[in-house]
Amino acid sequence: MFNNQKPRIAIIGNMNNNGFSLLRYFRDLGADAYLLTFSNDGSGNLSHFTPEADTWDIESWKAYIRPLRIPNSSRGILTCLLSRFWPSKLKKNLLSNYDLFVGSGSAPAMFAAMKLKLDIFYPYGAGIEFYGDLEFKHNIKSRSIKSLLYRYIRSLQAEGICNATHCLNAEMSITKDSFEELNKQFLKLPIPMVYNGKDDTNQTLHPQVNNAIERIQAAQLSIFCCSRLLWDKKTLKADVGENWKSFSKNSDWLFIGLSQFIAKNTEARPLLVCVEYGPDIKVTKKLVEDLGISEYVIWLTPIQRKEIITLIDVCDVGVGEFYSDPGVIWGGTGWEVLSRGKHFLQSFNFSNESFESQFGYPPPPILDVKSAQDVARHLNTLHSDIHKREAINREVSIWFERYNGIGLAKEWLNLLHKNDEEI
Repeated sequence: MFNNQKPRIAIIGNMNNNGFSLLRYFRDLGADAYLLTFSNDGSGNLSHFTPEADTWDIESWKAYIRPLRIPNSSRGILTCLLSRFWPSKLKKNLLSNYDLFVGSGSAPAMFAAMKLKLDIFYPYGAGIEFYGDLEFKHNIKSRSIKSLLYRYIRSLQAEGICNATHCLNAEMSITKDSFEELNKQFLKLPIPMVYNGKDDTNQTLHPQVNNAIERIQAAQLSIFCCSRLLWDKKTLKADVGENWKSFSKNSDWLFIGLSQFIAKNTEARPLLVCVEYGPDIKVTKKLVEDLGISEYVIWLTPIQRKEIITLIDVCDVGVGEFYSDPGVIWGGTGWEVLSRGKHFLQSFNFSNESFESQFGYPPPPILDVKSAQDVARHLNTLHSDIHKREAINREVSIWFERYNGIGLAKEWLNLLHKNDEEI
């Protein structure tokens, strides 16, 4: 890919294990890439997003993962800005050790504070984190002294984004709006966020995963959902008002749709495997009880992506998110399902023509969901027609290999290669 003198590529940040996926794809393509993790990557409620959680063979990658002693947060940005010693040391290490920079999260603001620029910026949050995501915008509007701080952080993030050589984005709703507000062009490329290359097969599964697999094998139709449960407006601390539809993933449609399917197919033996993730776990469990479908649903505590992939492999259907805003594309949970060539329940907020027009390639085979009734209808079709089920699986696998995965990572790397030639 590169000439004899390979540039050293720094991938800054690992939200959702996006950086670790890029690292592996880049290195499979022959690049000299390294992952620089923020100090709070994979911590707290994101503890399941660590490199160790995404591979059975972490030893093969440890040498290329290096921690930054700075968090992906407002505090981290201020640390870069206000401290006289720390940013100079960080800047020296970055400049001396790496040639090209790919970043997400607070990386643009951090680089702006140090008078550096990113070669590629890609947002992981809808609306762009630390700039236009709905929660951050709510904080800016609050009547507190902190709002002034958030405004300044937002200005630094804007500066860093505008200075980036390339911005990559595939979210055509509020993220697109934020780029337009910044008057910053972006390339319509998604993140190759799920690595499906070679991995160690020596797996030691958690007992709850083994138990789930046994239940799945006994079911006639198995469904897996690890998407964040978010649908009850009362659980949100912030008053989002008219923006609620942009927050809600309408997760309740899955459970209501399943109950409708069961009512119509009384002899069916479906199973929904659901991960306890998101703010609406308690209210969703209550919904399951009220619908009378508890025997068809099993709950797992949060598990690692490598185990998620194992479960998707043995299930018939994977579930994404049911956003209603036009232009909202699927996230990491969707890419996990597509990477394994499985049926995908997801709101598709485009027409086929508009998707291909915007991205330059056709959409994947998606079981479009705009209501609970759509969920029931798709489950009924998959239950009654096993041949169609197998045909769609093949179509999904072909699509992913052609338009995502290592092929997409190569497009990212070609952009960096072009940058390197211009240095």
